[in-house]
Amino acid sequence: MAPETFADYDPPRAMSPALARSIYIGGYDTRTFAVAILSLARDGFIEMRTEDNGEIIVSRRESVWPPRSKAANWLFEALVGRSDFSIGRVNYLRLKEIRRGHAERLRGESTHEAGTGGVFIMAGFGLAVLMSVMVAAIISRAPMGVPVLDVLAPYWPFPVAAVGGLWLWRRNMLRKQAAVCPDRVELDRYRRFIEVAMADRLNPRFVADGTYKFDDADTVYAAAFGLENAWADPLVHRLESLLTGPLKGTDLDTAVETGKLTEKRGFAPRKQSSLWGGEDDFWFF
Repeated sequence: MAPETFADYDPPRAMSPALARSIYIGGYDTRTFAVAILSLARDGFIEMRTEDNGEIIVSRRESVWPPRSKAANWLFEALVGRSDFSIGRVNYLRLKEIRRGHAERLRGESTHEAGTGGVFIMAGFGLAVLMSVMVAAIISRAPMGVPVLDVLAPYWPFPVAAVGGLWLWRRNMLRKQAAVCPDRVELDRYRRFIEVAMADRLNPRFVADGTYKFDDADTVYAAAFGLENAWADPLVHRLESLLTGPLKGTDLDTAVETGKLTEKRGFAPRKQSSLWGGEDDFWFF
């Protein structure tokens, strides 16, 4: 069954594949992290190549502007801000930190309308206090016997401009949030289109085996919804095999990293003074 409108063939406006994945599953997982990296590659910000040992090398493309999205820009700088990055066990700890940081920033992109409600109320309260102080100062300097309205009349443009500016700021924030917080119905409609198109293999966006063409923008969205894809699967499977633990937790890898496993066995790290006056960790197993 084909979608009803042409808009159903395109992803929701101003929504990245990583955000689509996060909304689709109601959270953040390693595939979301992989999809965010694939988006950088698809949009031409980075290049990826696979070494003989299976590690994936990520390098920065020359003469490119950074991504506009805050989460994508942070991920871009964390991966290739200084040099090439190897997606392998040698950078296991760094990958975990990058994944955690990207999850926090992507969560900020999915903030709903209530996110700025408190800020708007606080700004309005602060504006009211400021206007009250201003009125009190003007009245205190006015000559005796002059009506209050006559004293305040010359200053009426100031509160009008302040209230108008606050209203425009609120309207602009709601417009931006509407762009990054699409309707779930719209997202589900687009996902069904991808699933049906891959199943019937008749849509020109797909090659004969049902996978996306490598130069199509919807390639990453297919990976975001968990569908098989020859271009995206190597990176997704690589990261899922490396980052098996949760974002925050005490899985075996995390316990070894933080020393919790050795502390439980009675072999806690011992602090010894270094030649530089600080403290070094010496591990004894």
